[in-house]
Amino acid sequence: SKGLRRVNYYVKHLVQDLDGQPSETLSWLEDYGDPSLISHETVVMVTDILWEGIKFRFLRRKIFFLWSICLFLVSQSILSALERTEAIQAAIFVCRTLIYATAIPKLLYDQVKLVCEDCKTGYVYRACRIPIPQSLLEWQGGGSLILLWVLIVMSSLEPF
Repeated sequence: SKGLRRVNYYVKHLVQDLDGQPSETLSWLEDYGDPSLISHETVVMVTDILWEGIKFRFLRRKIFFLWSICLFLVSQSILSALERTEAIQAAIFVCRTLIYATAIPKLLYDQVKLVCEDCKTGYVYRACRIPIPQSLLEWQGGGSLILLWVLIVMSSLEPF
């Protein structure tokens, strides 16, 4: 033990407020402007907890997006412009199959999840008594739905 004793830090209310929303503690500490306070090991631990979940989710989404874009560009633009040999056609087939096999299930899962959340919380718009989930009326949700349908149509028209 070498003269040291165990210390427990209870950081729940530094991370979230009583309503379960993200706490404003870090912004208050920043406004206070004391470097020794902001570099305290408890505050460092709280920022690590917050950023640990955010950075991996963000990076995973962006890496998947970049991978999909690169694969799409390779199959639609680069390989399609080359002379059509059997090897090029096989590479185009593999690229497009990977695009359809990864992008369609992810987009479908995201759409179903958003629609279910909207219906569960009652976050729907009624047009002529037809309930339309609000997520589909927002530009990102509507755009994702359009992209999903475009990919489905492209995969059904693909001459394998």
